[in-house]
Amino acid sequence: MKSTELASRLYVSDATVRHWTREFAEFLSPDAAPEKAGTAREFNESDQIIIATIAALRGNGDSYDEIRAKLRNGTRLEEVPPPPEHELVRPENGAMVSPERFRAALRRLADKDEEIASLRAQLAQRDGKAEELYERIIKETEARARLEGEIRILREQGGKRRRWWQRGEQ
Repeated sequence: MKSTELASRLYVSDATVRHWTREFAEFLSPDAAPEKAGTAREFNESDQIIIATIAALRGNGDSYDEIRAKLRNGTRLEEVPPPPEHELVRPENGAMVSPERFRAALRRLADKDEEIASLRAQLAQRDGKAEELYERIIKETEARARLEGEIRILREQGGKRRRWWQRGEQ
């Protein structure tokens, strides 16, 4: 997998993935973190999981040193998040994002928040299923982060209003 595809799955920029490959090269294959500048990066499954783990830990506010220590201790996500359900593209013609689409994204985000809160409450009540619930919390938190990325893009799209002279109207 190329860095651009991995970046879109994690809702980060390609430049962020490249930075992480330099910062955490010791955990990645030579193809993912080539020493020679200008060499295309190719991420195998293990590399993808490591970069996804880094993204999740950064999303939790962990510093690079904390992430490095967790990676050394074997912390890994079980899988790379699936591709976005629908491609978010920035309109080139300045078209506005519909309020319905934006509200729907906000509703999905609120639903994820409720689900995460419910899982955390269940986790506090149950000792036996703690590990299973913890994994579900991580997955839901990752899904929430993807939704935040979608909302950020929708906000950017919605904020670019074109004036009459930019639309070609008279």
